[in-house]
Amino acid sequence: MLGNRIAAMFPSGHLFDTPCIPNLVVHIAKQGIDVDLYSAFNSATPTGDFKNHGNVWHHLFPWTQRRAKENIAILSIVFFIWSWYKLSKKDNQILLAVGVRGLILVGFLAIFLRKKYIYYSLEIYDQEHRGGFLFKLFKWLEIYFHKKAVATVIQDDVRGALISDLNRVERESVLVFPNAPYGDTDCEDNQELSAKIFEKVNLSDTKLILASGSLSAKWAGIESLILVASEFPENCLFFLQSRQDVRKTLKFDVDDKKVFVSTSPLSVEQYNSLVCESHVCIAIYESSDRNIQYVGLSSGKLAHYLSCGKPIIVNRIPLWADLVDKYKCGVVVDDYSEIPNAIQRINFEYDLYVEGAKKVYAEYFNMDEYASNIASEISKLMRYS
Repeated sequence: MLGNRIAAMFPSGHLFDTPCIPNLVVHIAKQGIDVDLYSAFNSATPTGDFKNHGNVWHHLFPWTQRRAKENIAILSIVFFIWSWYKLSKKDNQILLAVGVRGLILVGFLAIFLRKKYIYYSLEIYDQEHRGGFLFKLFKWLEIYFHKKAVATVIQDDVRGALISDLNRVERESVLVFPNAPYGDTDCEDNQELSAKIFEKVNLSDTKLILASGSLSAKWAGIESLILVASEFPENCLFFLQSRQDVRKTLKFDVDDKKVFVSTSPLSVEQYNSLVCESHVCIAIYESSDRNIQYVGLSSGKLAHYLSCGKPIIVNRIPLWADLVDKYKCGVVVDDYSEIPNAIQRINFEYDLYVEGAKKVYAEYFNMDEYASNIASEISKLMRYS
């Protein structure tokens, strides 16, 4: 298998705040497939690297972005020209289109370069949410190029069935790779990083209740969480960590001494340190959009919480509600007002919930096994390309 080479195309600077992407790249590389990864750099997002992975080559688009909100149209057009030039000089047998923008870009590249490609889906664009002309064009292009992909990779079986139905592709061609954390999630060696993160917070007798990810999305329920934080147990601090630099876009103010808001993105290592230092972690997905509703095992932050053995509090979303009850890895709530009592319940049997969290992660996030299936499919495609 050595010597086989693919090119993963991600026309965005949001690489390391989408940990499933570097994770998939590294796990494919571990299976003996060389990977060229093409992406941009955005200084308003988390940072990471591939230093320990000799057969991953990260090619950075020579245009540094400094705002979390990217100029999608201009970036995509210039990225297309740049990547076309780069790929024309390399012998990548298969292309990996990452995300819908990556799919459309690779779809056109594949026509000019005569390459086969795999679609790595990150989002579900649902026709139930009717948009304007641009949304319809975007969706039409997604379906058109998705049908031409030789295979699809998605984060879980629930979304696999959904995208197969929405985009009218064969279910048998859809492979699964879980949205798990990138990098080392060992909690033992991060004391120096922890000190940097918590320099403004007295941790001597404080338990962190963590909610991380998007602080500005309505479906995350951040304002409601802040309101209910005043009812958290006395020694608990509600720690909000943004995955991007959102200082200019936050629409809420926090006066409560029980709430600490961090609006600067952390590196991969620093974020892992924060999760390791946390006591209980919260994730709310409140939306009628099936892309949000059917998070299932696709929630990267929930996977990261569990990988570090942290009990979770979630609202009643498909898959997770059943898993939480089955493994006792946390508490499911139907209303924000239930969260303070949920923290108390977890505190009462904390070690039991920690073991449940570790058990769920071990059972559902075996990345090597999934990556082996994907690498096998890539090798098969290479033999016939």
